[in-house]
Amino acid sequence: SVGGPEDNKLFCWDLSNGCIVGLHNKLPQGTAAVSFGGFVKDIKKRPTDKYVLCSGGKEGLRRWNLNPYNGDLIPMKLDTDPRASISRYVTDLAFSTDNEVVYASTTSGDYMMASIRYQRITHAIPATKIGLGCIITYPDGVIVGGGDSFVKVFDSQSQLVGQVELDGAVQSLALSPDTIEVIVSTANGTIYRLNIQGMNHITIAEAHTNKVLAVAFSSFIRDRFATASADGTIRVWDAMDYIIHCTAKAMPSQPRGCHPTCLGFSDALISGWTDGRIVAHDADSGDYLWNIDLAHPECVTALC
Repeated sequence: SVGGPEDNKLFCWDLSNGCIVGLHNKLPQGTAAVSFGGFVKDIKKRPTDKYVLCSGGKEGLRRWNLNPYNGDLIPMKLDTDPRASISRYVTDLAFSTDNEVVYASTTSGDYMMASIRYQRITHAIPATKIGLGCIITYPDGVIVGGGDSFVKVFDSQSQLVGQVELDGAVQSLALSPDTIEVIVSTANGTIYRLNIQGMNHITIAEAHTNKVLAVAFSSFIRDRFATASADGTIRVWDAMDYIIHCTAKAMPSQPRGCHPTCLGFSDALISGWTDGRIVAHDADSGDYLWNIDLAHPECVTALC
């Protein structure tokens, strides 16, 4: 586990008893990710009883050797050359299936490859222009999630073999045990199930990403209700299985950060907004219908 800027510590825990087996008090500032990568290997590439892990963040990549029997935790920085020509802010880490290579996603929009054996960063592969938030490995290559809402799949030769655009910046990725699918979460509160081979995906969960400010049940359909949130959206839910039927958003002309504060649900979604507008959306599709400008000089706080 990695602490925040005030804590600045790295702990290694024994899951069998909950005890701390390793501690480092001076973690590099801005460390954002940590990952285990198997065991330290001897000169004949045989695993020893010491663990390998990597950490990454503002100051790039660092390898650690952990001896769980005496608590030694030895750091080694991974560089490219004496000039350190590849310098990146790391957001996430993943080891290859054989633990010989560690991959690191970066805010620069590329991912780095570093050799554990030679303790060097070997490549930086461009993936997006907005920045990568997460990375995982699978038997045939690497999968990355970007701030441009794309999930991209690269093969073992770092060639792009597939991509798909989702509804928001990709926050995290998790590989299924059979390595066929990936679970993807986005900044818009959506979780997808993605097939790696065909890049087909289905939505398995949705949620607001900020405070829920109002709830209104439908006047016509008993198991349908709507919620308004400070994230700037209105969502219509099914009360039986909690599937979202549609999502309504602010009009393009409304100011950035504007959000609904109150809500009515009849044959349409009627909502009051922080910019003083009353807005109507279609209850089946979430499409904009009409609005009343300057219904109040400031925020609309209640409607019926």
